[in-house]
This record gives sequence, structure tokens and C-alpha cells, in this order.
Amino acid sequence: MDLLDKFNRFANQFSDLLGDIADDVRAHVELAAQLMERGDYDSAIRELHHALDKRRDHARAHYLLGLCYLRRAQPGDQAAAKKALADALAARGDYAEAYVALGDVLRQSGELPAASDAYRLPLLDDELQRAEVEQTLGTLYLQLGLLDKAVRELRKSVSSNPDDAKTQGLLGQALVLQAQKRGEAPGSPTWDAARQCLLKASRSEQADPKVLTSLGKLLLSSGQVPDAEKALLRALQDAPDRVETLLLLGELRLVQGDTASAYEQ
Repeated sequence: MDLLDKFNRFANQFSDLLGDIADDVRAHVELAAQLMERGDYDSAIRELHHALDKRRDHARAHYLLGLCYLRRAQPGDQAAAKKALADALAARGDYAEAYVALGDVLRQSGELPAASDAYRLPLLDDELQRAEVEQTLGTLYLQLGLLDKAVRELRKSVSSNPDDAKTQGLLGQALVLQAQKRGEAPGSPTWDAARQCLLKASRSEQADPKVLTSLGKLLLSSGQVPDAEKALLRALQDAPDRVETLLLLGELRLVQGDTASAYEQ
């Protein structure tokens, strides 16, 4: 056997070995994904570690490992999830799903500015997935008091998924706060846009009491007392002890001239 034949034989054996390793890694990763669907995160984590022992730069294995830790939520899992997702992004810098998962971990740990940075980075092709990320980012900006940014992201989410009541409600609340911050009078374009969003959100069978309270507040400020009363009473059905709603209802009773009921609220 000449030197060239020996080299070719070695190359074929090496290629077969690499193929076997790739198949083995893929098998561990796919089994882990199935275990995750069943909620067996401990077993999934073991499978993913087996995969990563064979191939340290496997982006999907790192990503799934981060998701396992995120969903299992045991002590120490947040830090482990951050590391796994950072490793996924180190292996593949354009891994959109890993950016989103990292944003979820950072949000859970209270690192809201860092979470908003993570959510801004992914470029998702799926329109509904992108709308969900924009909604989450808008919610974060709303929590941080960055109203202009919150409105911008929530508007983008609504444009992609206009039938989502939660996003309509969040956008309505953000617009109300924006109008108040700017000192705009009821009836301005911002107030009107907020009213439309809140009305759409309120049509949901399980409307958020916060949304209904914001709608009641807006309608009351516009002098639409009967409609404001309906919204506030509906909010109290699901959240009878909500202070902001009770105070608004008391204010509404004063407008109606019902002083006794106002003080009861």
C-alpha cells in the first residue's frame, strides 16, 4: 500500500469518526428537546451536557441548556442560564432565540436595562415572534418609565398583531401616561389613540383590571361618566381591593353628586 492509499484510508476513517460524533451529538440534543417538552429538565440537562462534552461549540445545545435552567428555576439556575445562553451567543452571534431567552433571564433577575438591550438585538423572521418580543420590550420600557420608547415598541407589536388584547391594553396605558406627562388635554390625538386601544382591549372576556381602570380614568376625564362607571365596576369584579380603581370610583361618585357612596369607596 503506497503512502497516498494510506492517507486516503486514514482520511476516510477520520471522516467516519466525525460523522459518528456529529450523529451522537445530534441524538443527545434531540432527546433533550423531547425531554424538555415533557418537563423533565433534569434529564434534559444531562443529555445536553453529554452533547457538549463531545462538541463544546454546539450553539443549540447551549441554548437549550439555558432554557432548561430558565424553566426549572431552582437556586443557582438563573446564573447557569445566563452562562449557557452567553455560550450559545458566543458560538453563534446571530442566534435570535438565544437573545430573547437571555432577555427573559435578565428580566427575571431584575436587570431591566440589560434585558431591554438583549431584546433589541434579535432579528426574528417570524412576524408573531417579533411582535411578542416588541411587546415584552415595550412592557420593560413602561416599567422603566421610558414612555416614548414603550409607545414605539408597543405600536410596532400592535401593527404586527392587532388582535392581541394584552398589547392593545399596554399601548393604551402607555399612551395615557404619555399624554399626562405632556400635559395634553382630554380629546388630544394621544388621548384619542389611548381610548381606542383601551376599548379594543376591554372587549376581551378576560380584560385586565389595570386596562379597565385606565379606560375608566380616561373616560371620566373626558366627561363620559356612565361609560367610565361601567369600566370601573367591571375592573372591581376581578380585583375588588384595587386601590386605584376604588379611588377613581369614589371620584366618579362625587361627579355624580353621590357624596355618601364616594366616602364609602
